[in-house]
Amino acid sequence: MSQVQSSRGLRRTVVAFAVIVLLATLTFGIGRLFSLRMAVGDSYPPYSSLRTDPLGSKVLAESLSDLPGFSVRRNFRPIARWKGPETATLVYLGIEYDADIDEKEVAAVEKLVRNGLRLIVTFAAEAKRAAPAATPGPAFTPGPTSASPPTPTTTPNPPKSAPTPLAQYSKPKFHHAAEHWGVSFEVEEDTQRDAVHRIAVPEDGQKDLELSVQWHTALYLKGLDPAWSVLYRRDNVPVVIERTFGRGSIVLCTDSYFLSNEGLHTARAPKLVARLVGTPQTVVFDEFHNGVAENPNVAGLVKKHGLGGAVLALLGIAALFIWKNAAPFLPHRTDDNQGTHVRGFDAGQGFINLLRRGVPTSQLLELCVSEWRKTRGHRAKDKEKAHVDAVLRAHSGRTARDATAAYRTIATRLNRR
Repeated sequence: MSQVQSSRGLRRTVVAFAVIVLLATLTFGIGRLFSLRMAVGDSYPPYSSLRTDPLGSKVLAESLSDLPGFSVRRNFRPIARWKGPETATLVYLGIEYDADIDEKEVAAVEKLVRNGLRLIVTFAAEAKRAAPAATPGPAFTPGPTSASPPTPTTTPNPPKSAPTPLAQYSKPKFHHAAEHWGVSFEVEEDTQRDAVHRIAVPEDGQKDLELSVQWHTALYLKGLDPAWSVLYRRDNVPVVIERTFGRGSIVLCTDSYFLSNEGLHTARAPKLVARLVGTPQTVVFDEFHNGVAENPNVAGLVKKHGLGGAVLALLGIAALFIWKNAAPFLPHRTDDNQGTHVRGFDAGQGFINLLRRGVPTSQLLELCVSEWRKTRGHRAKDKEKAHVDAVLRAHSGRTARDATAAYRTIATRLNRR
């Protein structure tokens, strides 16, 4: 029986150890998989500074961090909780020009720019917009034959209306906010909606810039405020502009390709990049607009304070505790001596079992008489003592089985008195 139970205990120990090894291997494999996935960064949106594939911009961030005088950071919080320096360069890469925005965020960005921040915004590539179908116009009617030119019905340069406040829009877009900066957006129209692969050239008078830069978007800028300076044009329409705004400045680029990892490899424009970034300072790549937000959870706190070793130690202790309860180290106790155990059901039965184990049967009657004399003491009458002594003398020399009869004889006579 003991050998069978020992084999069962050994089997449970082996199974528990195998389960722990499998769980540890599975945990390591999942962690390694996530580590590789995060190292590549393809789980992040395009133009994220955390991506290392061609669609990311991590090469730009690391290249700037290697330059003397530059420091690179990433922002994972709303701009309203900005904690960077006032003279930093804030970079938004690959946003949609019609993306939803938050009024508070726009107000916070404008406040930072007025205080000295340099804001760089590049946009995602846009395909051509399908042109509306042509509709037949009214029949042509010849005008008067007078030599005098016709009177214009509108003024040549109508005054610009004030931009509509963002609060008036049900869902404010980025191009609505840009109206406050004196710029609007437009997408090239064509009969077919396809991508644009052309060349952007610097504006006349702009120096220290590449003579041509690959441009891959149909988005362009129009309605510029005189404060804007055009840096590059594509097909004679502005695509890169810059202006001062308070103590800071704003740069808008309709394409982001030349800043991507692939663009820095195949279509380098270092002079343009240097012009956009500006003088050496802190460059902050915003990741909050990509949906990468800082979440102060337990895992983040553990990583921040370097408590990974403590967590692994706790997991090891938990594994040992589970192992101990699943397979005890002590051998299983056999039931070979189960018959010698004394089990009492109540106090009386327990007292009887105690007497059986501690008092020999041949001395039981004398022990009972001795205890009676101690209990009764001087209150015992001479007749009672004489009766007890007589019964003891009569019982002397008899077997232990007669002790019960002698006990009953003594008890009956004493109870009568």
